[in-house]
Amino acid sequence: QSFCQGPLCAADAANTAKMTSADLVENVKMAVKTTSVFTRVLVCVLIALYFCSFWESAYNFFALEPAATIPPSGRIWQLITAPLIEPSLIRLLADICVMAMCDKLFEPLWGQLEFATFFAVLNIGATLLSSGTCLVIFGITGNMDYLFFHVSGMVATPLGMSVAFKQLFPQKSWSAMGVRVESRFLPFFLLVLTALLIVVQVLDKANMLFALYGVVVGWVYLRFYQIRNGARGDPTESFGFQDFFPVAVQPIVQSIGNKIFNLLLLLRICSKHSEHDASSLPTRTSLPGLEESDAQRRKKLALHDLETRLQMKSDTTKPSQPKLAESTVVKVDLASDSAA
Repeated sequence: QSFCQGPLCAADAANTAKMTSADLVENVKMAVKTTSVFTRVLVCVLIALYFCSFWESAYNFFALEPAATIPPSGRIWQLITAPLIEPSLIRLLADICVMAMCDKLFEPLWGQLEFATFFAVLNIGATLLSSGTCLVIFGITGNMDYLFFHVSGMVATPLGMSVAFKQLFPQKSWSAMGVRVESRFLPFFLLVLTALLIVVQVLDKANMLFALYGVVVGWVYLRFYQIRNGARGDPTESFGFQDFFPVAVQPIVQSIGNKIFNLLLLLRICSKHSEHDASSLPTRTSLPGLEESDAQRRKKLALHDLETRLQMKSDTTKPSQPKLAESTVVKVDLASDSAA
């Protein structure tokens, strides 16, 4: 066993650290280049609002306060800004990672406009329903605590995106830090994780409403409104709301889901799918990622990534070539001297 000691070891460690930091910078640059314009702008907004949260008055202005969204205050913009302002650096970094990952997964399949639309519907819808729920609870209980509090964060985004992941990749699984979850149980897993984060006081209690409505709004939009292959929504049986939960609780969830669906029909928020809509959809093996336009989009993205990696490789190999040539000359000279 050999041990590295002395200044040579310190120089090697410094060179390794320098290479690691250089690789990290290059990877960050490549990630920025390959993300969509929408995600870049959104990340800039998240960072700007994070610095605004240092001032309490600014945070209260942008974060959701249920009482402030109704007259006489009428701060309706909080439905848009509340998901975008994070008072914690860790949560901000988590939001950026979530958006980068979702951009890689869904933007090549849906396109930038649909990706931005889903994000907006998801967060505004979850915030609106959360605020309305607090107002209803206040009306029933008379508890003023449900009116005057501030909550913010992009909790609804990963929950809603997990629904889209289950729709597009039903046979795949998601794994992180040694935990492996099937795509159909990913929304339920993230709901449990959100509850645990609330217990350890990483998230506010009201964030649970964001999480629950993130799943509901994401599913309703994908189930009844998103245009796919010329048809509206996804009426397939495997995309039922109860399929997000373990088998033991599926009958209960299905009963609740049917009541919610009947209420939506009564309010004319959605309509029943016809048999023609179901037959016009392709099978799960030919979902949007395999259509011609989506395939071209993914091919273009892959070519761009390949060109970026080749450029990075050529930049790193050019400086090392003179050193290789120099070392070869030294070896030849030494060999000629020994022969002489």
